[in-house]
Amino acid sequence: MKPRTSLHVINYDLPGHLSDLLNQEVNNIKYHEIDTTENREAKLKQIQEKLLWQEVEISDFKVINHRSEKIKINQSWENPFPVNTEEEVFFITLEAETTGSSELFNYSPVSFQIDSSMDPNIYDPTDNKIVLELKSKTLDKKEIINQANKTLKLTKSFIESNNHWINDYNRSFINTIIERFNKKADEIERLYS
Repeated sequence: MKPRTSLHVINYDLPGHLSDLLNQEVNNIKYHEIDTTENREAKLKQIQEKLLWQEVEISDFKVINHRSEKIKINQSWENPFPVNTEEEVFFITLEAETTGSSELFNYSPVSFQIDSSMDPNIYDPTDNKIVLELKSKTLDKKEIINQANKTLKLTKSFIESNNHWINDYNRSFINTIIERFNKKADEIERLYS
């Protein structure tokens, strides 16, 4: 989880980052990686797979663990004078699997809408899994899944926007990759000929 305000903006920061990565990749091409047509095609494909980020998909949440705990009741409108009162609550652990380029969780879209009911944080995956622990007074699965989806609403909104952006960007970036790769591969071949 990270605050959304700490994220880079996708259309300002990502093109430069990917361009730098492309320069690094093509500048490190070795002759033995391109000395045959098959090797050259394989090296180009390897670079494309590394630099053409794939859209992210987030699966539905599933419950993977729960525990109960007694916690002290805080003062509230319903209970303005709690006196050493405790209640039993459940801590439910949920997990959603992700596919695609997890780097997209590090970028804020160009524009987005946020409302006061949204969790202001971005939940990014670890080992392609987003794990949440939620507190609930009941073990009602539907209510718990709804709470998890509400917690992840801003994250999903960011990813949906970033998916659209990366798909559009990849259409032109693939040509840039091919052009720069071929230019550098041709230079290396001339050097070794």
